[in-house]
Amino acid sequence: MSTYINPNNSYFQGYKPLQIRNGSTTALANYIPAAGELVYTTNTNQVWVGDGVTPGGHIVTGNGGGGNLDFGTITNPAGFSLDLGSI
Repeated sequence: MSTYINPNNSYFQGYKPLQIRNGSTTALANYIPAAGELVYTTNTNQVWVGDGVTPGGHIVTGNGGGGNLDFGTITNPAGFSLDLGSI
């Protein structure tokens, strides 16, 4: 399920969209993200952060490093339904 978010909605007035570099895990393996750069893998719904040296960067995990954050399951942020796995 995917919901269109209208950028003209008064909730977003004065805000600019955040664009995060994205691609498959295969493409990420051949890319070195800058230090602090976030990268979203479209085939696994995961977020990675670069250190400027490591190809692919490091996966962002939750629960004290005990599991991956799955951004494909986030629903109802700020009152609307959003499937980040389809962006």
